[in-house]
Amino acid sequence: MQKIVALSFVVVLAALQGCGTPCAAAADKQQAKIDECGAAEAPAEGEGEGEGEGEGEAACDEADATLAECNAACYTAADCKGIPGTKDFDATGTEFTDFGACVAKCAE
Repeated sequence: MQKIVALSFVVVLAALQGCGTPCAAAADKQQAKIDECGAAEAPAEGEGEGEGEGEGEAACDEADATLAECNAACYTAADCKGIPGTKDFDATGTEFTDFGACVAKCAE
C-alpha cells in the first residue's frame, strides 16, 4: 500500500509538469523540495526514458491548477522524511502520515 501511495505522488508530479503555467509552477515547487531533500536512487539506465515524448502539453484548467498549488504547498511544508521519492523517506513516520493527510485534503 505504501508503495502505491508513493508511486501516486510521483505520477501526479510528472503529470503536472506538462500543465500550463500555474500547474508547471506548482510542479517546479514540488521538484525543488525533492531536490532540497535529495532524491532517492535514480532509475536504472534506460528506465523512464522516452516517456511522454511527442504528446504535447497536458491541459491545465482552474481545478487542475488549484489541486497542483495545494499539493505544492504540502510538499514545501513537509519534512523530507515524509515525502515519497526522497532519500530520507520513512513510510512509518508521522511525517509521512501528515504529508499524506495534506495531499488527501487537497483532493477533497
